[in-house]
Amino acid sequence: MFSDKLSDLDELVLRCRSEGAKGYIQEAVSSYKVGAYRVCIVAIWTAVVFDFVDKIRELNISGSAEAKQWVQKYEQELEKFNKGDKSAISQLLRFERDILSDARDKFNLVSHSEYMDLERLHEDRNRCAHPTFQQIETPYYPTAEQARYHIKNAVYNVLSKAPIQGKYALEALNQLIESEFFPQESKAVQKLLEESLLSRATESLLRAFVDNVFFAFFNEKNSLYKKEKAIVILKVLISMNRDIAFSRIAKNINKVIMYIDDNNFCLVLSVLSKVSLWSYITDGNKEKVKTFCKSCLKNIFISYFNDMDFSEDISLIRVERLKSLSVEDIVCIKDFEKIDVCINMSVSLFTTAGNWNSANNIYSSLIEPVFFSLSKEQIVEILEASKPGMSDLVDSFGFKNFVRDVLSNNLLTLEEVRICLQHCIDHPYYQNLLWNNDMDCTEELF
Repeated sequence: MFSDKLSDLDELVLRCRSEGAKGYIQEAVSSYKVGAYRVCIVAIWTAVVFDFVDKIRELNISGSAEAKQWVQKYEQELEKFNKGDKSAISQLLRFERDILSDARDKFNLVSHSEYMDLERLHEDRNRCAHPTFQQIETPYYPTAEQARYHIKNAVYNVLSKAPIQGKYALEALNQLIESEFFPQESKAVQKLLEESLLSRATESLLRAFVDNVFFAFFNEKNSLYKKEKAIVILKVLISMNRDIAFSRIAKNINKVIMYIDDNNFCLVLSVLSKVSLWSYITDGNKEKVKTFCKSCLKNIFISYFNDMDFSEDISLIRVERLKSLSVEDIVCIKDFEKIDVCINMSVSLFTTAGNWNSANNIYSSLIEPVFFSLSKEQIVEILEASKPGMSDLVDSFGFKNFVRDVLSNNLLTLEEVRICLQHCIDHPYYQNLLWNNDMDCTEELF
């Protein structure tokens, strides 16, 4: 059991980012193994301080103004010390004394809970390194558990993590996703974000980033305005950290629905159709969305038709409005030939065509594009709609083409088509086609 614990500590050494930190932690682990727990704790604290200094330097190189100011002051005092100016000692000690609060408050390098763990390390280090803090007759003896606890916290909370600062990190992430070379495919997006500053993002940074991406989609002045890329990023963020990202998006969508400009309200549908948020929308906001779907301009309805399928209520509104569209309008719906409600409407319009011209137009515009998506039941429905008194299909070129296409593609057997068109047995064209088996009818078909 004890050897297993030592092996675990050796593995922690490998997690350290910098070679400097790795050296100090190796020294701490070596001290732990021989029972020198006070030396171990002092080495851990030294590793943490040097790691924070290195990270603040990295932030300075990356463009953080606050880090630049901190580094300048620190190096000024360090230069004084190197020149023998003893007055710099107190200032350098102050840098060390304040390093934890600076890491938390100025640079967001640690969370509040991580700060508390590191503050305890600092206190234990002072007990170990400053004998005047203790009564002479009762020297401080840290336990093995204390030393191991500090090693693990230092590695997990500090030494293994890259530097990340709230405001700077948020700006860097925004710059990343706004790049014209940022990928569009979700797997690639997730891979890139996992390798970015999000890899050790605090909750506050993740919430801020989710907010930025979400509201950018609705902001006309932002490069992500109306961009599908923004939706992809939001979905990836949900998959990476659902608890934080999804709850934030659910909260934000209600704000947007409540206050968004009417001209951009259609964008709400784009989000609702891609992210399952409907059950999180307030009742009042649901009514606003329904009203929009019922009354928006026809061109808006057509453009966002594919986005109106995220709830049963909205789907019913979509079907009802679809009935008011002309054949030319339906054709303008993106991928209408793949949408079940559009296929059903195409069949309905064809089976109720009032004249030959209408039937021919519906066939060429709607039925031909959906032909191979029709179910057997829909094919039978169309054939039987040619019965007297139901529609004016029999003599239209569109219907004749339909019958021939059904037979030539073996969608129904000849006998099944004969049963459906029994009322056409005396019609010259259908008699030749169905009962005389003349698939090469000479009558011209359009």
